[in-house]
Amino acid sequence: MNAFIDQNARPSQRLSPFVWWIGYFFIAVLAQKYSNGKDFLTPAVLICLQSKRWWGAAWLALLCVFMHEGMGNLEFGISTLFYVGVFLFYFVARWLLEPKSPVFMFLYSLFLTVWLHSIVLGGVIFQELALAVTFSWGWVSIQWACYLIWWFLAMHAYQAWVRHGRS
Repeated sequence: MNAFIDQNARPSQRLSPFVWWIGYFFIAVLAQKYSNGKDFLTPAVLICLQSKRWWGAAWLALLCVFMHEGMGNLEFGISTLFYVGVFLFYFVARWLLEPKSPVFMFLYSLFLTVWLHSIVLGGVIFQELALAVTFSWGWVSIQWACYLIWWFLAMHAYQAWVRHGRS
């Protein structure tokens, strides 16, 4: 991947964050569509949280909630509950581990995946939907792998290609 990243690029040669996030969401929505509904949007919020861009994380989380609700892959209200958990769990977990460490992301993404699957199951039961849904470790492991790989690629590209600060 380093062949595509110019580590010595001047800040003026890097992408603006606005352009980066448009491209990110375009690719993430396509990935979500062609992966049978796996979540590729949440790592955007995690990248902002790990970069200490709190307002960016809040706006992206709001955008993700609207996108999840609009794409219809989660029951109404589940995505709101999920993103509240993303923020809450991040701020609790960063007391225990360094947020930029691979161990943090490994454990945090596993927790988020189980959290997502659990609240979807709870939402199906609570909303009395006529679906036979059970907890699936297969689904959890695939979504977990998607989070880890997508976060790793996106975080490194974000750090290398996006202009940070004023330039």
